[in-house]
Amino acid sequence: KQIVTELGNIRFIHLKRELFFGSDQYRLAYPEKAWLDLLYIRGLKNRNALFSEEIFLDDLDQKRMARFRKHFPKWVWGQSKS
Repeated sequence: KQIVTELGNIRFIHLKRELFFGSDQYRLAYPEKAWLDLLYIRGLKNRNALFSEEIFLDDLDQKRMARFRKHFPKWVWGQSKS
């Protein structure tokens, strides 16, 4: 859902229940989970959208990324969309 206000637009996006994992003891998403969530959310609307954020992918824990990405559709992490 999108709400337009004088201060800007607010967009609500829901993740599937199965994708609620990957957070620390403060309920903050690990960077690897946040990255996959971002790809998933933006991919649902437009897979080819450019990112304006500066993202340092080399700093992500590749073992954690491999564990987390198994829960997402293959197109999110680089495989073709089926």
